[in-house]
Amino acid sequence: MATTPRSMMDPAALDAVDAGCPARRLLGRLAERWTGLVLVVLADGREKRFSEVAREIGNISPKMLSQTLRGLERDGLVERRANGGPGGRPVYRVSPLGAEMMEPLGALSGWAYANREALDRAREQYDATPRSEAPAPIA
Repeated sequence: MATTPRSMMDPAALDAVDAGCPARRLLGRLAERWTGLVLVVLADGREKRFSEVAREIGNISPKMLSQTLRGLERDGLVERRANGGPGGRPVYRVSPLGAEMMEPLGALSGWAYANREALDRAREQYDATPRSEAPAPIA
């Protein structure tokens, strides 16, 4: 598979390898295990309580959901507000900035779905290869 040389990429993307670059920080946030799922759950724009988000995702600890929501709120991708109901429990929703980001995230999800069979084959091939073998040289 051919790769695009860095010099031919969009100049705005060239700084993503710099540890201080905002793009790198965002890419790091998006690479976290639960971030994409939380954003997908909130993508419909409706306010949801913590327990609703947890229930829709399933198999996420309260600690991890709390950390993920807090990080997304810090990055401006999720909004949190105190619910006026009993206990004042907070509700969450995707922010306008987060909603804008759903377009490229949706494109990535679409790509993953379209390539699911090739990805499954690659995983099966990798899993069937003994790890003691040296990797093939890159040409």
